[in-house]
Amino acid sequence: MESETTSIDVEFSETVNYRIAIEKDSTTIYDWTGTAENPNAKVWDGTYESNSTRVPDGVYTVNVTGTNTTTGLSVIDTSKTITVSTVGELTTITVSPSTAYVKPGGTKQFVATAKDQYGNLMSDVVITWTSSNTTVGDISPGTATTGADGKATTTFTATATLGTTTIKAANGTVNGTASVTVANVRSVKLDYNANNTGYNYIAWSGGDATASTLAGLIKSANETAFGDNEWIAKYNTPSGTWVFYFGNGTGTNFALAQYDSVCVRVKAEVTFQMPI
Repeated sequence: MESETTSIDVEFSETVNYRIAIEKDSTTIYDWTGTAENPNAKVWDGTYESNSTRVPDGVYTVNVTGTNTTTGLSVIDTSKTITVSTVGELTTITVSPSTAYVKPGGTKQFVATAKDQYGNLMSDVVITWTSSNTTVGDISPGTATTGADGKATTTFTATATLGTTTIKAANGTVNGTASVTVANVRSVKLDYNANNTGYNYIAWSGGDATASTLAGLIKSANETAFGDNEWIAKYNTPSGTWVFYFGNGTGTNFALAQYDSVCVRVKAEVTFQMPI
């Protein structure tokens, strides 16, 4: 019961001292007391009376007690219940991959993931996809609905024009974005086998960039290949040491210049597109 209320309307056959309580496992969550035959309807918004915070999902008992003001005899009814369940509100949309290089005329699939305020995946969310620079490429379909896994997909198709664009996945004011560069690229294969255990020496062929840029390209080709503990390392000649950038975003996000040599450790074979 998120931002909703439940009305509790009680009527007695005679004037009583009444108590209307919301209870869970014999613990009082909220209660009202007074004297009347037909009390005004009570409204509960699914919060604790003590601190106004939301109660957990579950079934709550409505305990109605009426004590006759003359005889002192009481009636109790605990047969009614209220079920509280979460109503999610769309809070975040993330787009994967967050960075991609696509060759002229090439395609790339993007996935939007919708989550509510509790971090739960949301189905049946209509996602509107747009490309900020259709000169370099556009997306299709323009709208897609998330499935049970909270995901909706679209495909970006590059034109022959080199440049950059931003892919946006939106629903109302909630949105997520990804950066796309249309450029000439080459395929780079990173091996994982018993002989190399995931270690690969490669040369960066793009322009000025960072280790996180390279990490994003690897992840965009195979999300599991570059995990939290995998890394990109570059030898720092002046200091005679290696600097590392890890898959979880820690370490040093060092600069990359064209033809820089790096060592990349992956945990699965992957072929990705590197700009040239």
